[in-house]
Amino acid sequence: MNTKRMSGGMVIAAMLAIYMYIVVKVILFKFHSIDPHFIKQQLKAHWHSPEMIMDQLTFRANLVPFHVIFTYFEQATLHSWVNFAGNILIFMPFGMLLPLLFRGMSNPWLKVLMLSFTFSLGLETSQLILAIGMFDVDDLILNTFGGLLGYGMYRAWMMTGSPLPRNNGKPARS
Repeated sequence: MNTKRMSGGMVIAAMLAIYMYIVVKVILFKFHSIDPHFIKQQLKAHWHSPEMIMDQLTFRANLVPFHVIFTYFEQATLHSWVNFAGNILIFMPFGMLLPLLFRGMSNPWLKVLMLSFTFSLGLETSQLILAIGMFDVDDLILNTFGGLLGYGMYRAWMMTGSPLPRNNGKPARS
């Protein structure tokens, strides 16, 4: 593996790590600082009283697919549209960066689907466990769709003959 390609991979990996940090920060902590003491308190409270998590799942969570999405369309407020679009847009870079980092992977759309879903599930579960948001199955749907849409944009970009480094003079398999 040549040095230029290896350094390009490290840059993409760094971009993915920074992107994921920003997503965690924005989704879990909004625009506040990350408070390790608060996180420790929340984890400790839920460890000793796991029924708190069940209460949140029962009374605050959305476990009905498309319930909130349909509400966005019914209400059509600025807040609902920002939330709808934001859940998609925030995951699009994820779908673009993964195939750049793991060039030549088999079934890339399936891997992007699974990794987008898993990353989103981790965020939603963290909101539940830390009681710093609401677990919402529709966020899983929209985030995963955003990852796939990002992958679709990556594919379209690759088909146009992008200036990305190529493997043996050919575009990366995807």
